Amino acid sequence: MKLAFLISILFSLFTYSQTTMRPLYYGATSNEVQLSFEYFLELEGPQAPEKTVRVIIDRQLTHLFGSLSNNSTKGVPKAEHQVSLLQAEPIARGFRYHYHYTGKILVDRPHGSTYTFALPRDPTQVYSKGVVNNRGQLSYPCTDSHYWHEQYFWYFWSPTYRGCPLKKGVDYDFVNGLIDDLPNTDRTYPEYEKLVGPDQKISLTVLMGMDDESKVRNPYLSTDIAAYNYRALTQQLTRMGYQIVNLSATEIQKLSPGATTEDITVQRAIKSTLRGQIEILLFFGPTSLYGGSHFHHFIKYSLENDSVMIYAGHSGLGEYLNLTKIEMRNGFKVAFPEKYQIYFFNGCSSYPYYNSYYFSRKGGTKNLDILTNGLATYFSAIVPSTYQVIKAIDQWATSGRKVSYQEIIEEADSNNLLGVNGDEDNPTEP
Repeated sequence: MKLAFLISILFSLFTYSQTTMRPLYYGATSNEVQLSFEYFLELEGPQAPEKTVRVIIDRQLTHLFGSLSNNSTKGVPKAEHQVSLLQAEPIARGFRYHYHYTGKILVDRPHGSTYTFALPRDPTQVYSKGVVNNRGQLSYPCTDSHYWHEQYFWYFWSPTYRGCPLKKGVDYDFVNGLIDDLPNTDRTYPEYEKLVGPDQKISLTVLMGMDDESKVRNPYLSTDIAAYNYRALTQQLTRMGYQIVNLSATEIQKLSPGATTEDITVQRAIKSTLRGQIEILLFFGPTSLYGGSHFHHFIKYSLENDSVMIYAGHSGLGEYLNLTKIEMRNGFKVAFPEKYQIYFFNGCSSYPYYNSYYFSRKGGTKNLDILTNGLATYFSAIVPSTYQVIKAIDQWATSGRKVSYQEIIEEADSNNLLGVNGDEDNPTEP
């Protein structure tokens, strides 16, 4: 793995590990808990400096993603942990660096007080040791058959996959951790009244990211999986009474200079209600860090202006919505407003990538609630969960009925550990 890519991953996952206040969590089938354990890192050669050891331990800990998601009790680590180095023990050909870990994870319910998972002893060699060479024909039985490259190994790996040559007690160990339950919210409600702007409008943006960016960017003509989702969502909105209108080229370019209808598709869904006009900006196009430049301008606009931002697409292992990278690539800065907002990151494993990061950028949880998915999320699950969030806002605006986060999540969860963070300061009664 190239050093730059490793640093990028570690920055994305662990830079925003400290927050001034821990946002509480609710999930229909999951709990946020504290995991603690003692383990070690093995490295060949002379004793390494503490800074190097810590960097490689963080690299080792990224493998919790694969270990926890492949566990019988599924889980995912949050980007909040502390590592205390204990001792460096000389072993044959190198050193063993013992440490104590304490961190937050999201875990399936029910769960016990102990949690067992695998970690590699030396993360710098585990990938190469898992490659099988059969007369020059390479195979990768310890990881995903499609995403078999080393840069994705930490996310997909499991030593228990059939044919994986990694040896227990040599290349990896099963670690026994302790779980302590943390307070989770019980019954909370979005702050619906605060979603209405001074212009008496409720503004939302749904950013639908393509699965295959080489395909046609018109969702009504494209065979991309996300195009089916886009069409399904607009059909649902139409049945709810929304009028779907196209944005003119001038309107699109005002949001993203130089954009054309060959690059992206942008529409607006409009509905008049008792509590104001709901306007939903609908975006379809590439959203990757290097292919989604127009998307970058749209998410900037949404974060700065909307009451609700919904992203529906790939997470890119935390890269696609990393604002630091987006800002550096485009030469702009996102200015978060001092108003209440809801963000829904409806992609794979968005829980560890975008919770602490966006709360830090927004300035805490007071004016922000974040919905995320803990595990990998199929494209088929994106529209039903996106629809439930829009439906709840629509019901309040049209009839006054307030739907709790718990009801939204229970309706929308597709066994991917969908949950909400930051709602501990929200109303507990309708």
